[in-house]
This record gives sequence, C-alpha cells and structure tokens, in this order.
Amino acid sequence: MKRIVSKRENRSLYWTGWALLAACTGIVLLARWLNISYSDYSLPCMFHRYTGYYCPGCGGTRAVMALFHGRLVQAVWYHPLVPYAAVLYVWFMVSNTIEILSGNRWEIGMRFREGYLYAGLGILAVNWIFKNILLAVWGIQM
Repeated sequence: MKRIVSKRENRSLYWTGWALLAACTGIVLLARWLNISYSDYSLPCMFHRYTGYYCPGCGGTRAVMALFHGRLVQAVWYHPLVPYAAVLYVWFMVSNTIEILSGNRWEIGMRFREGYLYAGLGILAVNWIFKNILLAVWGIQM
C-alpha cells in the first residue's frame, strides 16, 4: 500500500532538515574550534574486525569527508548512498524553501515518497554485496 505523506508531515520533515543542518554545522564548527579530529574518537568497525568483510555502512564516513571536499566520484566509490542522500536532501530543502518563500504560489516542493527510501536501501544492499565480492573473490580492499 502506498502511503501518502500529508503537507503537514512534509513540512515537519522540512524543519527537521533545517535542525539537522544546524546541528551538523554546529558540531563541525565546534570540532574545528576545539581542534578535535574525528579519527581520534572513531571506533573500528566490529563487523569487519570479526568477519573480515565489510559491513553495509563501511565507507560512509570516508564518503562524507570526500563529499565535503568536493570529490564526488571518490564519495560514490566509498559509499554511493551518501551522495544519493545528499542530492535528495539538497533537492528537498531547496525546492521546499522556494515553495515557502513564494507563499505556496509555486508548489514545486519535493514530497517524501517511500520509493526514495527503497532506492536507498537498494543502493545500500548492492554496494555491500559488490564490495564484499571484490574482497572475497579478487582480494580488492576498499
């Protein structure tokens, strides 16, 4: 059954997107101000440590960092879900901002659809399988 998201729920997602952007910006600025390196506090991947294979999230942090440095191809290689999510986030936020600023005269705001979620899960699964096949069959480490 296809679930239709109401305009109110979509607007809640929009404001949550702004809160997420503010929180992430604050964390990055605080980390830079205090000269804190992410690698000092990151934990090793336990799945990879005990199985020797990659978990579905392996490469996500490197993809985020590559994306922040403008290296889109590298971000896709590390974890394609990150650029996919970033494109959807930017598209959602910009289109809904335009709609709100126009006083709803231009109803161009992207609406949440479950298909976006299922596509992301598909990307996650294909990426996980692909990386582990490269590792198991040809010994190619990411």
